[in-house]
Amino acid sequence: MEKDKPSSVSGAERPKYPRAVLCFALLQALLTSGAIFGWAPMELILQDDGAYRELCPEGEQTCAEQKKRLNLIFTIASSLFLFSLPTGYFLDRYGPRWTCTLGSFFFGVGTLLVAISDSKELDLFCPGFCLIAFGGPPVVFSFIHLSNLFPANKATIIGAFNIMIDCSAVDFALVEMIYSNLGLSRKAIFIAYTVIIGAMCIASIFLWPDQPYKLHDVLLDAHEASQAVNPLGTDLTRDTVIGTVKSKPFLFAAVYAVLQLFRCNFYLGTVDSQLQQLADTKETAELWTRIFAWILPAGGVICVPIVGYFLDRKGLVFSLFVLNVSATLSALFGCIDNLWVQSVTFIIFAFWRAFHFSAMASYVAILFGIHKFGTCWGTIYTISSFVNVAAYFLVSYIMDDLHGNFQPVNYGLTAMSACLFVFPLWLFIKSRAAVRVQSVHTPLLKDEPLSRANSFYEAPRKTNSLNFSSFTY
Repeated sequence: MEKDKPSSVSGAERPKYPRAVLCFALLQALLTSGAIFGWAPMELILQDDGAYRELCPEGEQTCAEQKKRLNLIFTIASSLFLFSLPTGYFLDRYGPRWTCTLGSFFFGVGTLLVAISDSKELDLFCPGFCLIAFGGPPVVFSFIHLSNLFPANKATIIGAFNIMIDCSAVDFALVEMIYSNLGLSRKAIFIAYTVIIGAMCIASIFLWPDQPYKLHDVLLDAHEASQAVNPLGTDLTRDTVIGTVKSKPFLFAAVYAVLQLFRCNFYLGTVDSQLQQLADTKETAELWTRIFAWILPAGGVICVPIVGYFLDRKGLVFSLFVLNVSATLSALFGCIDNLWVQSVTFIIFAFWRAFHFSAMASYVAILFGIHKFGTCWGTIYTISSFVNVAAYFLVSYIMDDLHGNFQPVNYGLTAMSACLFVFPLWLFIKSRAAVRVQSVHTPLLKDEPLSRANSFYEAPRKTNSLNFSSFTY
C-alpha cells in the first residue's frame, strides 16, 4: 500500500485520468506497433490478389519465385522495424509527443501505399510495408515512460506495451477476415485503415507530452513494490551511452536478444511455407495459417498478466530462465512433423514472443535507466535489423538447395536456443555474488520500504547501498 507521502511528477504534468491515458496508448500501440508481424494472413491476401503472380509459370496461382519475393518484402520490412537506433535517439532528444506523431505518420503513409499498389503497374508494396514496419517502434517506444504513472506495476506496464507488438499482429488478421468474408477490396480496407491512423496521428499532437512523465518520492511496502530491480548490484544508469554499450551486461543482452529475434522473425516469415509442407492441401495449410494468425495476438493479450507477474513478482533472473525455457520448447515442438503438434508450437511461440519483448525491454530499462532506454533498446534492435537480413538468404538456401525442407535449419535454431541458456545462467551467478557482497556491508530488513523515486527516466540518486531484500530467485 502506498504511504502517506504523495507522488509527484516533474517534467510533464501528471494526467488527471492516468488509466484512461494508458488505455488510449494501448489502443494506439495495438493499431500500429508490430502490425508487420501479422505477415502470414497478409501473405494470403497478396497471393489471392495476384501480387507477383506474373513471376509464376502460366496457369499457376502460386510458385516458389512468388513466395521468395513476398518473403524478401517481409525480411526488408521486419529489418526496418528493428532498425530503431534513430528512433531511440529521436525519442531521447525530442520526447514522446513528436516521436509518436512521426511514427503514426510513417505508418499511415505506408498503409496508403499498400492500398494503391499493384505489382504489375505501380509496385509500391515494398516501400509501403517498410513504412508500416518503420512507423511501429516510434509509437510503442514513446509510451514506455507511462510506466512511471504506476510504480507498483512498472514492469507490467512496460511488458503490456511490448506485448502490443505481438497483439498488433491481429491487425492484418482482421484485414484478411474482412477481405475474405465481406468482399471488400484490399484498396478499400487499407484506405479506411489510413483514415484511422491519420486520426491517431492528429490526436498524438494534442494528447502526448513533450517530456516524459517522471515519478518522484513514492514509498511502497516491500511486499507491494515491484521485484523487477537491478540484480547485479552495480549502478549502470550513470554510465554514458558509450560506456553502457561496452559493458558486459549490455553485450550479453544484445547477443541474446539479436539471436532470439532472428529465430522469431525467421519463423514468422516462413510459417506459411512450413505449414504448406506439412498439410495435404493448400486449403488445409491456409486454415492453419489463419489459426496461427489469431493465436499470436490472442496469446499476447492472455500473457500480459502472466508476464507482468513474473517480471514484477519473481524478478529478472527467474523471468529470463522461464523465457529461455519457452524459447527452446517452441523451437523443439516446431521440429515435429505433425500439424496438430504445431498448435502447441503456436501457443508456446505466442507466449515466448510476448515474454521476450517484455523481459528484454524491462532488463534494458531497469539496468541502464529509462533516460537511456530509447538509445540502448534502439541499438539492440538496429543490430538485429542487420542480422535479420540473413533470413532471406537462408530461405533461398532452403527453397533452392534443400528443396523446401525446413527441418535441418529448424534443428540448428533449436540447438542455438538451448545454448543461449548461458545468458540467464550468467545473470544468476552475478546476482548471487552481488547478494553476498551486499550482505557483508548492509543488514537486510525484511519489510524495509523501497523508494521508487529513482526507478525510471532519470539516473538514480547516489546511495551507499542497494536493497536486494525484495529480489526473488
